[in-house]
Amino acid sequence: MNNDLSSLLKKKLALFEAFLSATMSLKGLMESQKDMVAMERLMEKSESCIGAIDSIDRQINKVRTEGPSFMSTIPGEERNIVRKIVGKIDAIALKAANINQEFEKTLRLHHDAIKNQMVQIRQSKRYIRAGYEMPEPRFLNVRL
Repeated sequence: MNNDLSSLLKKKLALFEAFLSATMSLKGLMESQKDMVAMERLMEKSESCIGAIDSIDRQINKVRTEGPSFMSTIPGEERNIVRKIVGKIDAIALKAANINQEFEKTLRLHHDAIKNQMVQIRQSKRYIRAGYEMPEPRFLNVRL
């Protein structure tokens, strides 16, 4: 039972490391805005890691519910190993969450910029369909 928990936590740690790696790579690709195919693969990898982590969490919960005071049944050395692994998982999860927030912020900015461009294009089409001339752009530093 205790070995099951350790092995599950080690798998979870490896998945979190893979998730962090994919998240960092995805952020780098987003900033360069180059390889959309690679971005899609990294997003699929991230989603796969999240699904596997959820599956491991369900397995861990099954192991934990076998006894009322589960942690007290784990021998001292094994308990220390479990705590170290959980600490590493928490640190990686926090780092991935911070990177993910930055990535989402960048993505929102790009989304808003594209949305504004689409609105401008739509307004231009309305002027053209109506037969109006496009308004001249106005600049503050126009020389006469």
